[in-house]
Amino acid sequence: MNESFYEGEYFMNFKKLGSNKYKSAFTLAELLVVVAIVGILVAISIPVFTSQRKKAIIATNKANIRAAKAAAIAAMYDDEASLDKASSSTKGAVSYFVYDVKSGSIVTTISSGNYNPTVTYAGKSWTMNELGRQMRSDASAYKICEVVLVYVGNNADDGALIQTAPYYTDDDELGFAKNNPFGPGNGSANAS
Repeated sequence: MNESFYEGEYFMNFKKLGSNKYKSAFTLAELLVVVAIVGILVAISIPVFTSQRKKAIIATNKANIRAAKAAAIAAMYDDEASLDKASSSTKGAVSYFVYDVKSGSIVTTISSGNYNPTVTYAGKSWTMNELGRQMRSDASAYKICEVVLVYVGNNADDGALIQTAPYYTDDDELGFAKNNPFGPGNGSANAS
């Protein structure tokens, strides 16, 4: 019985399968095809992942802008001088708020009659427009902004009552008007 098993059909088929020593590896052509397929998959996937990363940063910045607006409105109601300026009809009676993204709070409040007051941020003195342009520059480089600047005007001003720097249009494009990084401006009050 043992002899018939080794000489039988099972052993012979096993021996035939293992006898061809040249069929035990992939050929160079097969390896090149696999490498080409992997290269094509990588070439397709990298732009998709990069695009998704950019969309995620834009969504994060937009969420931070919404949070900054809400924090500025709350701070405005807590600060009588800011509230008076917002309800005033005097042109130029405006307030600025600097919202720190990491702490999730307003770190500086400026209530002045100046449209471009100076603020100290990260050990440097900036005008609000300079700091706003820097935050817009960060956002345009697909970085998450460290701070969001919030401008609160009043009925005498021509733009939207609450504006931010940076800001995005409805099409997820960064907004910018001339030298003014704040927005939205006239006609785009629904942008975030």
